[in-house]
Amino acid sequence: MSKQVNVNFHQTFKPECQYISSILDIADGITWRSVKDISAVTGIPQGTSSGKVEPHISYAEYMGLVKSERKEKQIKLSRTDLGEIIYMEDPGLQELLTKTLLHAMLLRQENGADMWSDIFNSIFPKYRNGIKKELLILELNQLYANKVTTKNIAPFFGSYDDFFSELEILTIKDDVVSCNSLPYDKAEHIKSLTDEKNFVLVINGMRDFNLHSEILKAAQKSLKLYGLPDDGLKKLNRALETAETFFNRNAMNAITLFEEKARKLYDIAEEEVKNSQQD
Repeated sequence: MSKQVNVNFHQTFKPECQYISSILDIADGITWRSVKDISAVTGIPQGTSSGKVEPHISYAEYMGLVKSERKEKQIKLSRTDLGEIIYMEDPGLQELLTKTLLHAMLLRQENGADMWSDIFNSIFPKYRNGIKKELLILELNQLYANKVTTKNIAPFFGSYDDFFSELEILTIKDDVVSCNSLPYDKAEHIKSLTDEKNFVLVINGMRDFNLHSEILKAAQKSLKLYGLPDDGLKKLNRALETAETFFNRNAMNAITLFEEKARKLYDIAEEEVKNSQQD
């Protein structure tokens, strides 16, 4: 039985680091934007009928960085817990550990990108010495009811030429595709990052801006006590700037909505007064 999947979610575009980073940057969990608006804010190319915005939102979701909500052609993006951590530590998605995590998330059998997941989890294990591209497409078409072509599999191969090239996890030679184990030096580097002692700091934001500021000051003192840098906290202390930006972008629209709501409430109240006088 074939799987029901969208093998064309990428619209033939491979994942690009700067675009996924831009998606992560604007995922504030508050703002609703159209695809055109997202393109304008992030610089991700978008035409009238197609473009790279929605494919890169999908990539960011499959990599576990963001979640999206959609209504009336508007999209609201929110960072996941993983997305928040990466946004604080490596917003440009440049670190090897970041790329390794994102690749692992992309390969998830649930919530990952189906083509990437099935190739690594179902097909590569059967072909330890590599598999020809033509045979790989045949294997995928058995899973996806003949929906895979050389065109819509191209972003899969392209992702290992660009976004995931540093991992050196995929080799294509003489039309044969091989999966490599993670090189020893890279594995050792990742191990060194996770074996060391970690200082874990949990901060709950407050709606009261002054109290929020005091919490950040206390957190900075804790880091200083342990001789740790507080650069990451500086990024957190942007509540006022964010609020000002949000107000400036939405003030006129919000004021109009407020006035409309006020008029409706006034009309309702006036009608109730008239009815009570008649009674």
